[in-house]
Parts: sequence; C-alpha cells; structure tokens
Amino acid sequence: MEILKLPYELYKYYKTCTKDNENITRDQAARKLTRNVMLADEMPPRNDLDKEKGNKMYHFGNLHIVTRQGTIIHLMNHQSKRKWNKDEQRYQELNKELGII
Repeated sequence: MEILKLPYELYKYYKTCTKDNENITRDQAARKLTRNVMLADEMPPRNDLDKEKGNKMYHFGNLHIVTRQGTIIHLMNHQSKRKWNKDEQRYQELNKELGII
C-alpha cells in the first residue's frame, strides 16, 4: 500500500486546521490522509482541466482532499451539509495496516 506524498505546506495546514493533530509528524499525517482517501467518497472532476490533469477529489467528513499522481495537492477543512458515514471497522483495519499510532 503506497502512502500519499504530503508537501510541507499542506502538512503545516493539516497540523493547524484539523482536530487533535497539532503535534503529529509528517509521516503520520501522510498515513492518516492516505487512510482518509481510502475511506472517502470520491467526487467527480469539477471540470475538464481537473480531469485532464488527473486530479481526484475526495470528501472525508469535512475534509476535502485533492490528489494527483500519488501526491496530495490540496486540502481544505470545510464544514458542509453533505452526509457522510465513516466505516469504523475499515477505519480500524487501515490504522493497523498503515501503522497509524
């Protein structure tokens, strides 16, 4: 299972804009975001340019994650009215598989 690459700027954003992650390491943040993408709802491309570039957008609760070729390129923690249910069993399985503390 390949861990998504997490640029430093997005790591800093993740630490400050998500709950209980102020002291997380970059490696653990990348592992958590990889897990979140695996559990998230994948959204259709917003436009032809996103489709052409290979951007993929995911919603994991209020966290919006955009990836391209194995790298996270955008994060936004944004409250929405969109319904989403986390698969708790799969969440715990992925925590073990990915070595999430």
